[in-house]
Amino acid sequence: MEMTARTASIEPDAGRAVWSVRIRPVAIGGVLRCPADQSLLAVLGPAAHVPIGCRGGGCGVCAVRVIDGIVEKGIMSKRHLTPDMEARGITLACRTFPRSDLTIAIAIEREGER
Repeated sequence: MEMTARTASIEPDAGRAVWSVRIRPVAIGGVLRCPADQSLLAVLGPAAHVPIGCRGGGCGVCAVRVIDGIVEKGIMSKRHLTPDMEARGITLACRTFPRSDLTIAIAIEREGER
């Protein structure tokens, strides 16, 4: 399943092997490099202190929001990622793979904490 952030205006480049991932908020942020064959969690967990749980899309602790860019998503639990959350660009980093340069937010509110 491919997801395009609401503000994305670029097409994915299937031949590119590594993408830039810009992290928000700026206090946490920076720019990381994420190979196309690795999940966002593979690079975000160690570098940006994103919580790591099951690594399989079932627990929801690694939720991030894609602000800009294109990603490909694997299977994720609808219990932890509702349609409303997906509509706001929220995805689980463990099951999300970059298909363009990205800007993401790692400090997001959890469902029910709003």
